[in-house]
Amino acid sequence: MTTIEKNIIISTGFSHLIVHAMLLTFPSLYPSIKTIYNISYDSFGSIVFFSSFLFGLGAIPAGYFENKIGCRKLLLLHLFGSSVLCFFIFYSKTSSSFILGLCFLCLISSIYHPSGLTLISKNLKKIENGMAIHGVFGNVGLAFGPMIATIALTYFSWKYAYFFFGLINLITFFFTLFFVRDETSSIAQNFSKNHLRKNNVNILLLFFLITGLLGMNYYGFTTFVPSFIADNTENLLNNISSEIKAGIFPTIIFASGMIGSVLAPKISSLFGKSFSLLIIYILIIPVLLFISLSTNYLLLFFCIVWAILFACQLPIANALVADITDNVKRGLGYGINFFISFGIGAFAAYFSGKFAVKIDMNFIFLFMSIIMIPAIISSFLIYLFFKNNRV
Repeated sequence: MTTIEKNIIISTGFSHLIVHAMLLTFPSLYPSIKTIYNISYDSFGSIVFFSSFLFGLGAIPAGYFENKIGCRKLLLLHLFGSSVLCFFIFYSKTSSSFILGLCFLCLISSIYHPSGLTLISKNLKKIENGMAIHGVFGNVGLAFGPMIATIALTYFSWKYAYFFFGLINLITFFFTLFFVRDETSSIAQNFSKNHLRKNNVNILLLFFLITGLLGMNYYGFTTFVPSFIADNTENLLNNISSEIKAGIFPTIIFASGMIGSVLAPKISSLFGKSFSLLIIYILIIPVLLFISLSTNYLLLFFCIVWAILFACQLPIANALVADITDNVKRGLGYGINFFISFGIGAFAAYFSGKFAVKIDMNFIFLFMSIIMIPAIISSFLIYLFFKNNRV
């Protein structure tokens, strides 16, 4: 790996880490601040839905402008803007200003994935390895968010979590400004000018359908698993409060996802991208069913398995996008994919909040297992296409 490639990995890695840490901080803080701001499960789900929809919405124009102004400049805009908004949340005095800051933070953060993933896919020779390392940073971020939230709650104030994120993003901004260059790779495209290029729109549509369903899976899980675990682990660390559990156990769960990110390139190399994704999606269904039925140690175990499986499929799926888009449309492809995953997927947070209030929280995980069925069917069709065309 060259110095340019290493600097890109450092910049995108820390950016990815903080993006996901910021997003998971609010769900982890919810058990503590729900009484401060009088936020019900229903309202909580609605707030996460709207902010997360904005997190996905900005990805489409970001993907479009990537081809106009370059992914490095977009990455710098994300880092500086998100840093400013984190400081705004830190100094907010009311629930309205906090929610407003959170929504705008999600909107400016939507720039990251189209710019970061495009920067990696255009400048790294070994894209899958780059995506795997990028995924590891993301999983650290998923664990980092609840951990920082817990530390802030225990020793300072919950707002200090956002101050810390703003500081890290500001440091990453200056590192990117001075040490990262975008030298678009001259590597040949991952597919030649054959019928795959002519028909790739059909494959992208199937892939985007899967992305939306996986996005709903992600938001349903990450939004409510801190509260679900806090309420269903009475026999685990029963000497600490449920508020602290809502930070500790998600940290353990999401940190475990690093195992999946590390395994992803090996599994993809062994079985191929499309077949690997099909198998992972099939395995996710029983895991979600067991989560809905479990408590204590078993609940923690199956949540860890879910995190490993979900993290494993992400680098493979991101590398697959590079297979079915060209360099010119790569940023837009990642932008659309990210919008569908986080924008459309955010509806799961809204509906999950309704389920938690009107039925029961464990029904959320049952619902997520059901929506994986059409994802498996679509994944199977993609696998057949790649198999028959030997791509």
